[in-house]
Amino acid sequence: GRYIAANLALQKMLGYTQEELQRLTVLEVSHEEDRSATEAILAESAEGQRRNYRIEKRYRRKDGNVIWADVSSTLVPATGSAPAFFAAVVVDITERKRAEEELRRSEAYLTQGERIGHTGSWGWHVGTGLVYWSKEHFRIFDYDPETTKPSYSLFMERIHPEDRFSFEEILNRAVRDKRDFEYDYRIVLPDRSTKFLRSVGQALAN
Repeated sequence: GRYIAANLALQKMLGYTQEELQRLTVLEVSHEEDRSATEAILAESAEGQRRNYRIEKRYRRKDGNVIWADVSSTLVPATGSAPAFFAAVVVDITERKRAEEELRRSEAYLTQGERIGHTGSWGWHVGTGLVYWSKEHFRIFDYDPETTKPSYSLFMERIHPEDRFSFEEILNRAVRDKRDFEYDYRIVLPDRSTKFLRSVGQALAN
C-alpha cells in the first residue's frame, strides 16, 4: 500500500513531494470516509482477486483540503527479481463533482418549488416524440411515475373532450410556426374529477 513513485502532477494534486509520498500509504492520503473501501480493494489486490480496478474516491491533501479523483489501476506482474506492483492513473474530478452536486441541489429546489406551487413542467421533442414530465406533472395528471412512461397520447388522454381538439390545434400551430403559446384547459382524472390548468409553452429550435 505504499507509493513507489509519483509524477509531478500527482504531487501537485495531493500537495506532497515524491519523497513525502514514499513515506505514506495510500490509506493515509485517502479521505477518512473512503479508507475502508480503499483498504478492501488493497486487500483483494494483495490476495490476487483483482488485477485492475477503477473507482472514484476522495483524497485528503497535505493542506487538509479534499479532492475527488477517478483512479484507474492495473497490476504490473513481477519480472525476475522485480516484485509485482500497481500502476495507477489519477484524474482530478473535483470540479465535475462540484458541478454534479450543484445540479442535484438545483433539481431538488426545482422539485420542491414545483410541489409547493402546484406547477409541473414537461418537454416534448417533436421530431422524435420523446416526452419528459416532472414529478409534479405526474402528480397533477394522476399518473404513477414508477410505472408510467410519459407520452403525447397519455397527455392528451387526460384533456377534457371539449378542450382536446382546440388544444391540439394550439400545439400544432406552435410547432408549425415555432412560437410560444399559452392555453387554459381542463383535464379529467380517473375518478372523474376535473382540474383547471394553464400551460405556458416555449418553442426551442435546435
